[in-house]
Amino acid sequence: PASSSSSSINEIEEVLLELQDIVEQIDFAKSFAAMGGMPFLIGCASHIRDVPRSIRAACLSILGTMCQNNPSVQYIMLEQGNIPKLINIY
Repeated sequence: PASSSSSSINEIEEVLLELQDIVEQIDFAKSFAAMGGMPFLIGCASHIRDVPRSIRAACLSILGTMCQNNPSVQYIMLEQGNIPKLINIY
């Protein structure tokens, strides 16, 4: 049903907002990146047909938060080859 689908989307959005709050702490952003969290976020953001726009936007916002003023995470983004992937999403 559509209502369970929209409630699932709302739950995912809430979890992503919580994740964004968590990764505002530089050390938590580094840990999340080191655990391999960035490919998941980029993967979600790149599935235009399968993932709702609000969830894709939240994933990209989290990536931006993680990289902001955080050279360690920026390096991981470059090392994993994520910049071309972000360009392709755009």
